[in-house]
Amino acid sequence: EMLVPRRAFSAALPALLLSTRSPAAEPSAVDRIRLPAPSRTVAVGDLHGDCDAFVNVLRTAGLVDATARWTGGDAVLVQCGDVLDRGPQEAECLALLRSLKMQ
Repeated sequence: EMLVPRRAFSAALPALLLSTRSPAAEPSAVDRIRLPAPSRTVAVGDLHGDCDAFVNVLRTAGLVDATARWTGGDAVLVQCGDVLDRGPQEAECLALLRSLKMQ
């Protein structure tokens, strides 16, 4: 299967979510996007600005090393819920998520 570049998938995602075609209709190019299944998916939610706890979870899951660099291979990290809310490390949480996205 061919990998779809992240930017192409991100651009196509709204169309996928808003698709209203009937099941009998010919699939569009957007509907034919196939992505390989990751080796595993790790979901984390409600960081609430606690970057230390977030890094601990990522390390426990084997997704980052001691310096918070990605070591998860083709695993997919899904962050759900609040990143910012009440914790003292909101900027650090955002910086880490941005850094992981780029790795």
